[in-house]
Amino acid sequence: MRRMGNMFYKWLKKEFKSILRSYEGVQESSKSTLLNIALLEADVRTSCFRLEGLLRLLIKADSCSKKKMIFLENFLADTKSLEDALGRTDELLAFHKILQQKKQFVHSDKIQQEIMIQAKEVQVLAQRLISYKKFFKSSTKDLQFLRRMKKQKSLKIVHQTIAQEIKKIVTKTSEKLLPEIEAKSLSYDIMEYSFHEFRRNLRWIPIYMHTLKNVYVLSPFLLKNKSEMEKMILRKYKGNRFAELPYISKNVSREKMIDRYAFYTFSHYIALAGLLKDRLETHYHLLELKLADPISEELYKQEMLDIMIDFLESDTSLVLYDNLLFS
Repeated sequence: MRRMGNMFYKWLKKEFKSILRSYEGVQESSKSTLLNIALLEADVRTSCFRLEGLLRLLIKADSCSKKKMIFLENFLADTKSLEDALGRTDELLAFHKILQQKKQFVHSDKIQQEIMIQAKEVQVLAQRLISYKKFFKSSTKDLQFLRRMKKQKSLKIVHQTIAQEIKKIVTKTSEKLLPEIEAKSLSYDIMEYSFHEFRRNLRWIPIYMHTLKNVYVLSPFLLKNKSEMEKMILRKYKGNRFAELPYISKNVSREKMIDRYAFYTFSHYIALAGLLKDRLETHYHLLELKLADPISEELYKQEMLDIMIDFLESDTSLVLYDNLLFS
């Protein structure tokens, strides 16, 4: 089996170069577009997510010295800072559009000013992240240790790490996040730090698998007698770039095969949680500006609970966990 370290080095370099190329291309061509908007249009946030995913896996696998771990944690923090700033710009752009549609031009102008301020922050954060290119040179030692990792540091570690994260998601959702929402009245903090936390935790699983090119592939096998829900999910998410993985023929067995329906269902709950979170976030922003009436909080709270309970009661997590450890 190929060495995990060498593969991780190549994957890290590939995702980092993608960010670097986009940044340099935007700098050359988008003189009239704000940097944060141009980077979003160039899909740099997706590349940041993938780079984050690789760094998170390396850190969770605990596969290097304390000094190297600190370097990886700093690399991760700087990647996340840029991704967070681009995410904030994305939210501001969506809210700006809503305010424009409502003809609330005074408020939309203020949001536009925030977006311009955000562009300056993104410039600083992007330059900080781009400075890591020196660590990919053969003369530096900070990332070269990945290429020398011992043979036993194989993909098995990656599968185990993702499987354990799935297990932690189920435990944290059932023992912490779900009880928090059940026990408290609906608020922005509950939406952001409990419900959105649930979605953020889910989201990392497909990000890991998308990033590890050709390591994870969808199984060609499906149950013949599918329920209406199964048919709907299979139809809805097939071909969706955020919910898809490569396919293999029935004769290929060297990759780690992932149950197609379970993987799509994982993506389904991420999408449901994201749509509800976006609706609530918009409502709270409008409420703050006195542009919205109070909502039926119990209905929204119940919708949150339903999504989380349905996820826990599905066998999605168990199937993916078994795929990673036993298939």
